[in-house]
Amino acid sequence: MFNLAAVRKIKWPVTVNIPQDGGKVLSVEFDAEFEILDTDEHDELVQSGGDLLKRVLLGWDRMMNEAGDAPVEFGPDTKAKALKITYVRAALTLAYYEAAHGNKAKRKNSN
Repeated sequence: MFNLAAVRKIKWPVTVNIPQDGGKVLSVEFDAEFEILDTDEHDELVQSGGDLLKRVLLGWDRMMNEAGDAPVEFGPDTKAKALKITYVRAALTLAYYEAAHGNKAKRKNSN
């Protein structure tokens, strides 16, 4: 049975491809919490030039610092810093639209 929810919040895997020397990438994964907007709110935000990710990104888990030895806590400053990194924005945008459209998540090492 489908239940119609007024606000849909979801945790979704995000795969970030970090550019490396020599044309290689390092793929790392974390989980983001998104609020899935209804069509009207999404369209109004995008058409007005608003920042979709700033609006829908509510939190994250398994986000690590650059050295990989400590978690990065979610907060206004760390969110703003992450959203300024092009390849992180690209990964978050892809993950949000996968979740919003009900596409199955593409996890590393999954069958």
